[in-house]
Amino acid sequence: MQSQVKGRPVEMKAIAFAALSLLLPVAGIAQPRQLAEKAAAALGGLDRIQKLKNIRLIGYGQYGYMFGGGNITGDPNAPMKFEAANALQRVYDLEHGRYQQIERRNYLFPFLIAAGHDYHPVDWRLDGDVPYDVLPSGAAQRVYSWFEDAHSVDGLHMRRMWSIVNPIAAVRVALDPQSKVSEERPTAGPTVLDITMKEGDRFSVAIDRTTNLPAWVRWINPQRNLGQVAMTTYYTGYTPHEGFLLPLGYETNLDWRNIPYLKIYVDAYAFDGTIPDLAAPAAVRAAPDPMPAADIKATPIAKGIWRLNSGTTVFEFADHLTLFELMQSVRPAQATLDFANAMVPGKAVTQLIVSHNHFDHSNGIRQAVAEGIAIISRRGNEGIRRGVRGP
Repeated sequence: MQSQVKGRPVEMKAIAFAALSLLLPVAGIAQPRQLAEKAAAALGGLDRIQKLKNIRLIGYGQYGYMFGGGNITGDPNAPMKFEAANALQRVYDLEHGRYQQIERRNYLFPFLIAAGHDYHPVDWRLDGDVPYDVLPSGAAQRVYSWFEDAHSVDGLHMRRMWSIVNPIAAVRVALDPQSKVSEERPTAGPTVLDITMKEGDRFSVAIDRTTNLPAWVRWINPQRNLGQVAMTTYYTGYTPHEGFLLPLGYETNLDWRNIPYLKIYVDAYAFDGTIPDLAAPAAVRAAPDPMPAADIKATPIAKGIWRLNSGTTVFEFADHLTLFELMQSVRPAQATLDFANAMVPGKAVTQLIVSHNHFDHSNGIRQAVAEGIAIISRRGNEGIRRGVRGP
């Protein structure tokens, strides 16, 4: 198709291209790359950032116990409980797209189990699409693609997000030609870029308008009690380290009650040093996603009362069944409900008693609500139950 411009035929596609090229600076389409380059320059130089092979972060930290759902009551003003992360290290293997999380954990409050105070070692790793752990024995084992207990969310997506929760790592992803980066999103504070990684995972990074340094990174992850959470890691205390600018403080907060899920205090950084070989062993890489099937069994306790091996107790009444506790995560909770509903012909589960607000005792509550089961609990637990979002 042709058109006349001052008496000369011009291809319409040429006109469209020319018009688009004029609009580019106005629409800000070229801005994401420019912002990422400015951030790289502020962090230590674009060329140095792109050539960097690895970073080791050394420090210590604290986890918010049970995402803030393990406090003495469900009141938002109840004091937090914390779990220490001692001898903490984070290894960002930028060269190979791998990550390692090392720490020794213990509870910072009295708890009558030895494991709570044994400074047990954690060695979590990610190699591309393979999340795996190295046990104290030295054996490596693959972990679920999505794993959750009352204390933490884990799996492929979470480990990939932790692998970029470092200003340099985040900017490197923004600079990756295989990443999809949105136009800048103006806010009252920093400029925000929304990034889709080549693997498909999404996160946002905020760039300070004055310093061009990353201010925070944010991502979303499912969470059994809360439905889903937005996790934001804020960077504070930028200081020079061997020619790079990096923060001394990392605080990852939840959008539920602004809970400080993880605080990291940095003692030192090391760059392009000797790091472990974080490649997943062949057997681990070949292993299937180890999501086990729930094998529910019942033990009679008295007439009309059964204890299930999943931790739930079933009570039979004249026309219905009542459960006490449904503290399992998604699959085992659903398996428990299915098993209980089939235990007594003609009688379905209509009630669930939840003893208290702690998240390890309410993991399965969403499965129960989805099936129309009435929840019975102490009045003081109502606030924390009503404070969570829908599925």
